[in-house]
Amino acid sequence: MVVIYHPDLEILDSLVQSTLPMVDKIVLVNNDLDSSVLNFQKKWEKEQRIKLLFMSNNIGLAAGINAGIKWATEQQCSHVLLLDQDSIPQENMVKHLLEVTYELELDGILVGAVGARHIDPRTGYQSSFKQQKYRFLAKEVQEKTTYVQVAYLQSSGSLIGVKALKILGLMDEGLFIHHIDQEWCLRASDRGFKSFGVSNALMEHIVGDKVVRIWLGYWRDIHLHSPARHYFAFRNSILLYKRKYIPFTWKIADIARLLFMFVFYSLFIPPRLNHASMMFRGLWDGILGKTGGL
Repeated sequence: MVVIYHPDLEILDSLVQSTLPMVDKIVLVNNDLDSSVLNFQKKWEKEQRIKLLFMSNNIGLAAGINAGIKWATEQQCSHVLLLDQDSIPQENMVKHLLEVTYELELDGILVGAVGARHIDPRTGYQSSFKQQKYRFLAKEVQEKTTYVQVAYLQSSGSLIGVKALKILGLMDEGLFIHHIDQEWCLRASDRGFKSFGVSNALMEHIVGDKVVRIWLGYWRDIHLHSPARHYFAFRNSILLYKRKYIPFTWKIADIARLLFMFVFYSLFIPPRLNHASMMFRGLWDGILGKTGGL
């Protein structure tokens, strides 16, 4: 399932073409009132396995995902694959995710979600899975095995069983767009459900509006986001800090990440004042407990 908002229709078309051979159905939840999506609908109108749900306004990523999950449940699907509108799965990605899911379940493990590795088509960088246990900062895991247990996954490329969703609940719609995936995985972990990254399940995925490379003792790619996105990052982090099931190690690591974001964007990335203003606004609204959209 895919939530779409101002999509690049060419990339969306590639997503559908790549994904359709691997799944039974595709549901696209349209949070965008732009009529250009109607052209996409017309192209695929004869494909009965594709369903397009139109929302009356931008209800947010979490609510959009939930709408898609509810539709999939009504269709009696066993699992739901979450994809962003700019993600393109590689061949056999879903097969690899399902194989690991079934193997783990046969071993008696409660599986929350299994997720793919991401390849950024702009840089060719292939992501690593991260674990966060007893260290303040998450450490990268070397993919020497087929799968590895992780604290959380990014939503795009994640496969979740419908049975697990019925037990654990859907995405937190109050978060609107940021930390949705991390919150769900950490909530699942608190209930004994584990998440796993699958090394040979690959997909192209674009993070951020653009990428810049900076020197921090080593070259590091930074994915840049808009000031509005930083509002949600800061607000939702504060909201999650208040929840008992969120691990202390995650909170400490996230504080370090937010401090870096504030210094980096406020000093180096224009519009600097707008970035700083939205971060402070998110911080304040998080303290006040505000949820939903801007």
